Amino acid sequence: MEDDDPFNRYKHFLDEIQDILLRCGMGEIYIVNPYECFLLMCLLTDCPLAVFSEIWEKSYEEGEAEEA
Repeated sequence: MEDDDPFNRYKHFLDEIQDILLRCGMGEIYIVNPYECFLLMCLLTDCPLAVFSEIWEKSYEEGEAEEA
């Protein structure tokens, strides 16, 4: 999957995860939810884990700046 273009990765993930969630008796992914949107946004990049890590790290940096 990592060699696929971002859209194919997104489409494949969404199809798979919706099926898994339904089998578990849960609702489908709701793209308007900021956390779910964040995860899907990471999947659209060439290196999802690195993007996830960088954005997560920046969210803590911004929180520390606001507290100071």
